[in-house]
Amino acid sequence: MPNLLQSRSCVYRHTLEEVSCVDFDRLLTFMYPQDFMERESWTSTEWSSILAIATKLEIHTLRQVAIKRLSQVGSDVDRIVFGRLHNVKEWLGPAHLALCNRDQPLTVDEVLRLDKLTLHGIMVARESRYGHQLPGMTRKLTLDDIGKTFDDIV
Repeated sequence: MPNLLQSRSCVYRHTLEEVSCVDFDRLLTFMYPQDFMERESWTSTEWSSILAIATKLEIHTLRQVAIKRLSQVGSDVDRIVFGRLHNVKEWLGPAHLALCNRDQPLTVDEVLRLDKLTLHGIMVARESRYGHQLPGMTRKLTLDDIGKTFDDIV
C-alpha cells in the first residue's frame, strides 16, 4: 500500500533574485534563533543583512526592527552607507551632521567606506565650520548648514 504522505509531497523551489546567501542565512537566524538573547550582540553588518532582505522582500515590520537596531548599534558612517543603500532617509541628516561636527578626523576605515562626494561634502562643511574663526573657537553646524552640501538629506 503506498504511503499517502510520500505520494502527496511536493518540493517547491523559488529563487530569490538579488538576495545573498549570507542575508538569507541571517534572516533565518533571526526568525529561528537558537538563543533569543543572541540578537542583542549582533553587529551593524548583521543588522544590515536583515535590513537588506526585509527591504527586498517587503517585510515592513522586520525592516522597522532592523532600522531601530541599526540606529542603536550602527555608527554614523553605517547610517550614511546603509541609509543610502536601503533608503532610510531619516538617518542621513543626523549622521552627516555628526560627522561634520565631530572634532576627530575620519579614520582610514571610515574614509574607505564613504563615497568621494560624501567625503567632499564633509570636508567642505568642516572647512566652513573652522573658517573665519580664531583657533579653538569653532561653531557647531546645523542641518541647514549642511543641507546645502548634501542633496539627499533635505
